[in-house]
Amino acid sequence: MRTGHEDLTGRTFGKLTVVSFAGMNGRRSTRWECVCECGGKKTIVRNSLTSGHSRSCGCLHRRVNGEASRNGLTIEY
Repeated sequence: MRTGHEDLTGRTFGKLTVVSFAGMNGRRSTRWECVCECGGKKTIVRNSLTSGHSRSCGCLHRRVNGEASRNGLTIEY
């Protein structure tokens, strides 16, 4: 990796563990290949990981929405 950015490989953010550098996006941000505790894989921009915006591959969102709908609740974003 020749980006000059911190290597996030091996770090955990929520349920996601960074496994490798995945390149740069068009805005010159680093992208990282991550594996979720549920087994899902996702490529995520560095800022989304470090800010806490991305905490899973989407399984947390699906689980929360599923529990809410079973309990008759509505999720507002």
